[in-house]
Amino acid sequence: MDIIYQLAGLAGLVCVIILIVKMFQTSVLQGVLGIVFFCIWPLIWGLMNQSKPGVKKPALILAACWVIQIALTATGTVQMPEFGSTGAGG
Repeated sequence: MDIIYQLAGLAGLVCVIILIVKMFQTSVLQGVLGIVFFCIWPLIWGLMNQSKPGVKKPALILAACWVIQIALTATGTVQMPEFGSTGAGG
């Protein structure tokens, strides 16, 4: 399940970048807000502006990726590493 979690994260990152580009095409202020509030503002903006060309699919995919990651984390399927662990098993 770790691979599903990581693929959802990668797909979400790509969608965020696509949405930030669309935000800069709309307004520089929107693009700057998209960079400052990296994941949450592009999601909100994308869901609010679904009628604009090229915005609906990345926004919905980003929302789905968030749901997948939250569900996997909440069910305990994916274990988050402990703070300060090196992953070396020791």
